[in-house]
Amino acid sequence: ERKNYAELKKNARLVVKERLMTHGSQNAVSDYVVELKGENSSADVVSRSVARDDSSQTFNARITGEAPCSGHTECDAIIMDNARVLAVPSLDAKNVDAALVHEAAIGKIAGEQLTKLMSLGLTEKEAAAAGISAVTGKANTLSNARSLIQESEREFIKITAEKESGRILGAVMMCERATDLIQEMAAAVSSGMTVGQLLKVIHGHPTFAEAVVPALEAAVKKLQ
Repeated sequence: ERKNYAELKKNARLVVKERLMTHGSQNAVSDYVVELKGENSSADVVSRSVARDDSSQTFNARITGEAPCSGHTECDAIIMDNARVLAVPSLDAKNVDAALVHEAAIGKIAGEQLTKLMSLGLTEKEAAAAGISAVTGKANTLSNARSLIQESEREFIKITAEKESGRILGAVMMCERATDLIQEMAAAVSSGMTVGQLLKVIHGHPTFAEAVVPALEAAVKKLQ
């Protein structure tokens, strides 16, 4: 059980990125209480988790805005087997200019599907929380020839890039061979490549690798 309390004064900023996995009969409770008392204070509390077997998780996020401020809570959870995840948001805007938002995405997924989900680096929201202006390029894989041959399900690739430079910041892949394709993104991020530069790299046809091209093109369009 984790209990966390924060009181933020003027211009203070809180960023919490929780990573959690439970299994067996484990029970995890994350309890966050944040009071935004100062003007221009902000809080971003995000929990990303996986619950397996017969385990359970509870995410309590209570944010109170007592001044012109911004608060965001998010629970992204993957459930496997007989596990349970409960997200309990509590947003209390006591000031007319307090902007408070909660998001939750909790879904059941089978073990073989989990191997298709890979992420690396920053999402657009995480970049914004770090003070980086970013864009995303997203594309489903229905137009990818190899995916059609494989009769894959509707899946996607999403790439995050810095708005000013086009530098690749991260990627989320829910597709066939995600565990292999993510390596190209890792190389791009670590070397500081831009979406335009990676788009010039030849991707063979028909391959799963060329599925990143539409996502890169979508990001390039937003940078123009």
